[in-house]
Amino acid sequence: VVNRKDPKTIKKVKKGKIPFIQTTDGFKVLSMFLNYNGTELVIPIPDLTLVYYNNAYLNNLTRKEQEKKLFKKLLDKSEITENTTNELYAYIGVASSSIIQMFTSIESFINYLIPDDKPYVNNGRKDRTESYTKEQIQIHIKFWDKIKNVLPYFHSKNFFRRQTPTNIHITKLKELRDEIIHTKSNKNYGSQSKLIEKLLKFKYDETLLAIRKFMNFYKPDYITECDCEDDF
Repeated sequence: VVNRKDPKTIKKVKKGKIPFIQTTDGFKVLSMFLNYNGTELVIPIPDLTLVYYNNAYLNNLTRKEQEKKLFKKLLDKSEITENTTNELYAYIGVASSSIIQMFTSIESFINYLIPDDKPYVNNGRKDRTESYTKEQIQIHIKFWDKIKNVLPYFHSKNFFRRQTPTNIHITKLKELRDEIIHTKSNKNYGSQSKLIEKLLKFKYDETLLAIRKFMNFYKPDYITECDCEDDF
């Protein structure tokens, strides 16, 4: 445990060390060294899966408020002002961000579930057996292969063993995320129009719940309801 108030000590122990911060509650938190504009710091390492999921959730709250503003103007058929266009820009922005963050949280979680010191052995090919390290799995194996083959290999259970209404939401999330990341164009704006329509009709709340069920399937109680009084 490093005294984060002592820059000289931090600099002295920095090389080759993994620091922990002790919170006021007595918990030790895995941390990292950071030189910020010449000042040596120790900062906690957040769970990035939860960071991405939380951002997706918060973006979705903003999206719902933006949707109300947008359609209040769109349903007024008398005129379309520049302000209406701005509302649509804002909606697409937060909707796209929510989709991307949802998917990123799943990718982060899958990679977290892969053991550090156990290879994945693929015997599915007739001509050879393939063995992958964790790094090779993360870089070279595709998303669906990780979910449907790698995770069951290591954890002896498969969230996608059969198609369900829950995992269909994740399938549709992957499809829409890919369309956003690889946005297509044509002269009549047909592909853009279809993408905007999907962003307006996507099942955001249901997909966030499906992701939570997927994560809790492999790590029970990983994401739970907030027991605070905040509106989250």
